[in-house]
Amino acid sequence: MQPVPIVLFDSAFWKPLDTYIRGILAGKMETISSQDVELYHIVDKEENVVQIINTFRKKV
Repeated sequence: MQPVPIVLFDSAFWKPLDTYIRGILAGKMETISSQDVELYHIVDKEENVVQIINTFRKKV
């Protein structure tokens, strides 16, 4: 299965989960790889969402 971008909108909402994923799951416990956290993008602007999707579409 080809990876697709996961775009999470509103960093104030998603940042605590990101901190947990990076610090605990990828860092301390190593239950996921550090590459896994690169599968998602946390953004605050609609323009960034469009840019991520368009960049992905050009690769496909």
